[in-house]
Amino acid sequence: MKIVDGKLRFWYGDIQPRIDCQELCDLTIGLCILKPDITYLKLKDTITDILSEKLSICLEKKFTFNEKLIFDMYPGFHELKWANDLKKYLLSDVSHALILTGPDVINELNEIKNHVRHLYKHTEGNIINLMHTSDTTEDTLRESLLLFKKESIINAIKAKI
Repeated sequence: MKIVDGKLRFWYGDIQPRIDCQELCDLTIGLCILKPDITYLKLKDTITDILSEKLSICLEKKFTFNEKLIFDMYPGFHELKWANDLKKYLLSDVSHALILTGPDVINELNEIKNHVRHLYKHTEGNIINLMHTSDTTEDTLRESLLLFKKESIINAIKAKI
């Protein structure tokens, strides 16, 4: 455990400084991570179709989380059991990262995430945590750069504009 910004943290991920690339900061992008349940439930095509109805998928990457990536992606968890459960889940299978663009992309992604979580929930009402979306522009940039090279993001977005 350690203290970060005056709060007790169980994980040791670094909260990245602001992104120092104006060209990247000027882009309108969102990040969506389709988590391991997507693979297990064979929903990747369905979810990407839902995303594509309102947004444009510019870049995609299939990857497997490792501990460092989890800690860097989610640096601020305060509850040890929840953090350990999430780590075990994310390490369980492949995930997919998507860079998207479109009008009001971050809000659209959060609405789509909530819609998808509502569509695919356990009968007991527990939501399957199928996807992650970044909540702010700064989070989007920080998290995207953990998964993609800056130049790849810039080139993919420019090709869609």
